[in-house]
Amino acid sequence: MVHRLRWLFAAALVLTAAALSRPVAVHGDGVDSTIWLWAWQHGSARFINSVTHVPVRIDFGLVTGFDRFSMTTDEKTEHYYTSGVYDIDSRLMGQRTDTLQYCSMVGITVQLGPRHFQVADGCLEFKILWPPQLP
Repeated sequence: MVHRLRWLFAAALVLTAAALSRPVAVHGDGVDSTIWLWAWQHGSARFINSVTHVPVRIDFGLVTGFDRFSMTTDEKTEHYYTSGVYDIDSRLMGQRTDTLQYCSMVGITVQLGPRHFQVADGCLEFKILWPPQLP
């Protein structure tokens, strides 16, 4: 009986870890690897807007893929992206995807959990391999 309970506990632990793990494939600009993250970790992309010359930071979560997006910048740059028609954070918050692609001629820094990736005059692609995205 004790042996069976230990086995069930171990199986539950493995299933929980699998459900909360987030393997992410990273490709581009000399990088071709898979990194392992957890669902509660976060990521961000940082760059300087080439028109307004103001820093932009896009934050996101990893709960159901890349999700819970938000953007931090000044009012002028937000207006550049939205033409003042909508609140960008309201639009971004409900977005979810399994792939992020960033290209930059000047430079962009992407952080996923503790890992940092930089690209200038190139592209980076990040694809969450688990959990699968539903249509």
